[in-house]
Amino acid sequence: MDACPVCCSLRFTLSFEAAGHRFERCATCRFVRMADPLAPTELDGYYRDERGHAEGAYQEHDKNLGRFDEMLQRLERHCRPGRLLDIGCSIGTSLIMAGKRGWKATGIEVSRPAAEFGAKDWGLDIRCCYLADAGLEPASFDAILMNHTLEHVADPDEMVADASRLLRPGGVMYQSVPNFDSLKSRLLGRHWSYGVHSSHLSMFGKRTLSHMLRRLGLEVVQTYTASYAKDPRLLHDFLLRLNLGRVLNRWCNSEPATPETYVRFLAENRWAFWVCNHLWPERTMTALGLGEDLHVIARSVT
Repeated sequence: MDACPVCCSLRFTLSFEAAGHRFERCATCRFVRMADPLAPTELDGYYRDERGHAEGAYQEHDKNLGRFDEMLQRLERHCRPGRLLDIGCSIGTSLIMAGKRGWKATGIEVSRPAAEFGAKDWGLDIRCCYLADAGLEPASFDAILMNHTLEHVADPDEMVADASRLLRPGGVMYQSVPNFDSLKSRLLGRHWSYGVHSSHLSMFGKRTLSHMLRRLGLEVVQTYTASYAKDPRLLHDFLLRLNLGRVLNRWCNSEPATPETYVRFLAENRWAFWVCNHLWPERTMTALGLGEDLHVIARSVT
């Protein structure tokens, strides 16, 4: 058994089963990880050629430009624009916004369709490889961004350690992951489909992510969460949490309900659409630090 990436403990207990996998929790620090992930070769094959990710990222490009603008504004409170590396940059939306804000941006992306689109269609500096194979010089970046990357990694401590070596002294690392301490996670448990997913191998909350970063020699300088009122998964996940899957199937006229029939159900029923777009108290959850996305900014002290 691999040691816990947060506290190095070897004591894990089975926590729950979901998304076709088993998940275990560290008995010492409460970090959660997938107990039976796909073999590295299988994961590599999946990420290398999966096109759905690139298509989805393109559809969300305009919305994500605004999100990356906000993230970079927060980053720039701790670091002036210089060289930026985005590990897991997808089609490169973050690199476009970084360029507009005065950064010289480079991206790493293992999905070939996503990397090729950003590099060929938008002329971005995207390397289609893993971090270890990128051939980047140590201490050559002022900032490193990892937006929803760390949860997809089986050894997140090793990735952070490798990334931190690329930071110049005083450089800043920005991490964003699903917040396993969010209110939705606590209410929905294993049915929280935003966080509990077949591709999510590591699950963090504020305490566990901050502890891991500190253990690896980084100083945490800011943490915050973000919540979203628009959540098409909300009704779906709550019905499953309440063991009302049969109701969901009936509403969707499908046994079992599929993503396609559920989306059609939302489109055809205004009340359901309203629940998934207006009911959740976004501002309150963000203010209380209970939002679905966890953001942590840390500084290199070496």
